[in-house]
Amino acid sequence: MARIDVTRGDSHVPANLAPPEQLLEAALRIARTATPAPRRAYAETRRRTLSRRGVMWLGQTCNLRCHFCYFLDRIENATHIEHPFMSLDKAKQICRTLREEYGNSAIDIQGGEPTIFPGIYELVAYCREIALYPTLITNALALAKKENCVRYQQAGIRDFLISVQGLGPQHDMAVGLEGAHDKQMMALRNLQEVGIPFRFNCVMSKSAVPQLPAIATLAIEVGASAINFLTFNPFEDQLAAGVRTDRNVRTPAAS
Repeated sequence: MARIDVTRGDSHVPANLAPPEQLLEAALRIARTATPAPRRAYAETRRRTLSRRGVMWLGQTCNLRCHFCYFLDRIENATHIEHPFMSLDKAKQICRTLREEYGNSAIDIQGGEPTIFPGIYELVAYCREIALYPTLITNALALAKKENCVRYQQAGIRDFLISVQGLGPQHDMAVGLEGAHDKQMMALRNLQEVGIPFRFNCVMSKSAVPQLPAIATLAIEVGASAINFLTFNPFEDQLAAGVRTDRNVRTPAAS
């Protein structure tokens, strides 16, 4: 797959992008499956409770270059102190601290991209062993290989939170990699067939906004447990003029 220049953000999205309905139809041809496996059912509730979910960033190393990423400066700079992945032993120590000292019962594991973290299957298994139920927040490229999904299931993954940044070329342009959307749709099919629950995250970039209803329909059609639409959060380098601004990500002050 070829890299796409994301330095100008959504200005690179082609003007002749197909209508969202056509892109949704194409996505579903890849993502739908006739043989979904049973999945663990979770109890639904409207009662508000304080979350006991911890969060861990393994390091800002990633196989994509999303133009709106909080940590793009760290991801592109291999010498940045936050760029390298931590060791597996340190990650396990953090998980044990969250479980034993803070009483967390679940954890969101993030990268960069956690599926390329060395020892990720062992880390997932360790979390399950200490009753710290693990979610990976992922772009799902690695899950396009079904055998990887099976390994996560065997390790004890609870679910995946998958970053869906558009349909078709819109997603590829947003994340900076040609073909990323098709691989993500293959991943959705694999997760259904293996029986692993998943949810969606979607950043409300300007070019993604017209596709939001279609992305929501995709979530319903493939059985996503939930979908989160994320608004712009001006975090550190995103405050710099000409980097990620109201030109490519909608803000309250933008027209």
